[in-house]
Amino acid sequence: MKHIITIAVLILSCFLGKANAQARSGHLSIVSEDNEPFYLYINGIKYNSQASLMVRVEDLNVPDINCRIEFVSRRAPVLVNSLAIADEQGYMQDITYALSSSRRGANALVVYQVIPMEPIQVNQNAAQTFRYGNPRVGYQPNYQGGFRPGGTTGGPRGGRGGGRPGGHDGPGGHGGPGGHEVIPSCPMVSPTELNAIRSQANGIAMDKEKLTFLQMMTKERCFTTDQVVMLSQLFSFSANKLSFFKEAYRTVLDPQLYYTTLKELSFSSERNELSNFMNQNKR
Repeated sequence: MKHIITIAVLILSCFLGKANAQARSGHLSIVSEDNEPFYLYINGIKYNSQASLMVRVEDLNVPDINCRIEFVSRRAPVLVNSLAIADEQGYMQDITYALSSSRRGANALVVYQVIPMEPIQVNQNAAQTFRYGNPRVGYQPNYQGGFRPGGTTGGPRGGRGGGRPGGHDGPGGHGGPGGHEVIPSCPMVSPTELNAIRSQANGIAMDKEKLTFLQMMTKERCFTTDQVVMLSQLFSFSANKLSFFKEAYRTVLDPQLYYTTLKELSFSSERNELSNFMNQNKR
C-alpha cells in the first residue's frame, strides 16, 4: 500500500512540476500566409533544416527573441524582427505570427493568434453579452452542459503588480434555453426605418416643426452619428441643426465619433457651443 501511495505521489509531483514549468515558458508558431517556404533562425540559431510553410518552437523561457527568416525564393527578402513571447505584464503565451513575403519591415510578421499559457479566472456572470446589430440589448445566455466562455477552470494567475484584473460578481443569467433579452432603452434604427423617418421629416415644411419631429424620434430610438448627420442636412437653418445635435447626442450609439457633426454647423460660435455641450455631458 505504501508503495502505491509513493508512486501516486511521484506521478502527481511529476505532473505538477511539468505544469509549473509550462507556465513559465511559451510557444511560438510562424505560418506563411502566401505559401513562401522559409527557414527560421532564433537568436542566430537555425531551427528547421528543410524549408517549411510553418515552423513551431515550444518551451521558450525568455520573454522575447531575435527572429530571422530566410525565404527560399530569391526575390523574397530576408527578415529580422524582435518577437515578443510574453505579454506586457510578463505572462508567457502560445503565440502564432502570420508571415508574408510581400510585407516589409515590422509589418512582415503580424500576430495571428494568442493563447495565454497561464489560466485567467473570469466570472462569466460578469460578462455583458450582445447580439450583433442590437447594441444596448442585454442578452443573458443560458449555458446548460456546454461551453461557458471565460469559464473559471484553472486557478487565477498570481499577482504581478498591476496584473490583469479578474472578473467581479455580477447578475447571472436565468433565462430559458438560449437566454433572454432585456428590453433596451431605445432600439437601433434600421436603414429601412431611417429612410421612412427621413422621408417624413423632409415632407415637413417648417424647420421648427421638423425639429420637434426629429427630436421626438431621438427620444424613442438610437441613431448612429452618420444617421444624425444625414437627418441634420434636412434643416434649412444652422441653429436648428445645433438643437437637434444636442438632443441626439444623449442617445447616439457612437458618441466617440460625434465630433464629426461639428463641420455641419455654419458658425464657429455654434461649433463651440456644441463642443462645450459634449464636454459637459461626456458619455
